[in-house]
Amino acid sequence: MSPREALSDLTNDVLSSSSNSPTRGKRRADDHNIASKRAKLTEGNTTGEAEEVGKHGDVEMLETASIRMSVRRCQPSVYASLHALRLGDPTARRLFSLPTISILESFVSSNGADLFKCQSLDSNSFLTPPYACAYSNASKRGQGSILAIATEQGTVDILSTAKRRDWDPEGTRITLQIHNNGIFDVKWSPSDSYVATASGDRSICITDPQSSTGTALHNLNAGHSSTVKCVTWDPLHNDLLASGGRDGCICLWDLRVGNQVAHSQDEGDGRRKPVMSIPYAHEIVASKPTKKGRVVLAPRSVTSLAYLEDAPYEIISSGSGDGIIRKWDLRLTSSSPKKRGKKPASILPIDNAEEDLTTLPSDLPSAGLLFSPRRARGIISMALGMGPSAGRIFALSNDSRVHTYNTSGAVGIPLSVPQADQAYTHRHMATNSFYVRTVVSPCGRWLASGGAGGSAFLFDISVGGEEKLGMQGVELKGQEGEVGAVDWADGALATCADDGTVRIWRPDIERYRMCMDNPVEAKWDWTWGKM
Repeated sequence: MSPREALSDLTNDVLSSSSNSPTRGKRRADDHNIASKRAKLTEGNTTGEAEEVGKHGDVEMLETASIRMSVRRCQPSVYASLHALRLGDPTARRLFSLPTISILESFVSSNGADLFKCQSLDSNSFLTPPYACAYSNASKRGQGSILAIATEQGTVDILSTAKRRDWDPEGTRITLQIHNNGIFDVKWSPSDSYVATASGDRSICITDPQSSTGTALHNLNAGHSSTVKCVTWDPLHNDLLASGGRDGCICLWDLRVGNQVAHSQDEGDGRRKPVMSIPYAHEIVASKPTKKGRVVLAPRSVTSLAYLEDAPYEIISSGSGDGIIRKWDLRLTSSSPKKRGKKPASILPIDNAEEDLTTLPSDLPSAGLLFSPRRARGIISMALGMGPSAGRIFALSNDSRVHTYNTSGAVGIPLSVPQADQAYTHRHMATNSFYVRTVVSPCGRWLASGGAGGSAFLFDISVGGEEKLGMQGVELKGQEGEVGAVDWADGALATCADDGTVRIWRPDIERYRMCMDNPVEAKWDWTWGKM
């Protein structure tokens, strides 16, 4: 049975039937196999219940419209089945034991209802590029479709991306002017009460998403000396978060701690300081010697951070210099100020990746592998697996591949196990900057990544190393410029591009088939995925 037949309609017999018949839905009573595979109605059964016979367990549908309609209502949708999978339903586990690449192929986007524009505050331009986006945690659980979009102009748009018709107006949009510089990351707190934004103005702002002014509740502005590249919340605490910057520093913040004043001759006003910091978290590079022969050491940017839910006080970080990820125990850091004339004690990671996966060759085609893979490439973004992909870290690198690491690390298993066959890429995938993101779907089966050329890419990360089909992915092309920010909700994917648009993609097998049957006509109203 092909994956498409197993997942196309999700009727009640999808788990038990092994027929190769091209017909869809339930068999009728005149089917040529009905003699050996049918359920006979018991005499006097007026409720429509059938006695199941035969090893395939097919059920004959009563010739009444009401009973047929009742049966169809009981059929689960794709995302209802995925929700059951997250809850550990054994039936859902059997259903998704096969690759789901056919579902990824069916992602479509309306050119009207699913396209949102980021309006510019500058009178000289109509649109502004979105740099980051994030669905609320409730949206990832299927409770709404609220998306936060951070832009180059320091604003955050909060809007609903719920499915609507092309002629329906867009819902209420809240625009918050939080920073006066570009926002490179935006994240919802675990309870969705706050939104954290990381900006080029060297600060992190904590804002109420329901606010009408955008005034920050907390302005964390004394931890970084350069652009803040990433921010992440502790998944178990609404007051704890971490940030990483271009200065190579990881800062840890506790919103329960009052303002700590940074006293200096140049700064008479109080500034909010982190409770802990990890300087030079990743590789340090030497600059070219000056005329006097002096060499200056420069830190590499911290590009991504991730808390480990099953390991309290531990955090994973990546850098822009190479493919080495590091694990830190936050209990081992020091927050005490350095004494005069003494350097602060060095803080070391508790675990390192043992091999740089970006230097390994790959047999998968990729537009970004036109150069030799022997030179180390930095990691742009990381995403933690969950559900069927739990225990793995997916790291998007500047070599246009998504590499797989494990999260065991400190318990005796090396953080990085050489596994070149666990790299995901696409023949059109190219990552040319450090603004592209990758993220795992709420069901834990799929991974989305941005890319150059107006395309995003989807991968089935639940398949094994022998299943190359899922590792080569599906291309979603519907925008112009680089697609940087991406994020999942339960039943939708948002992609943000340099053309100032945000596009929403949803799995719709029927619509996808219509587009494939008549692509010339469908392209005016729809955009769809391709292998």
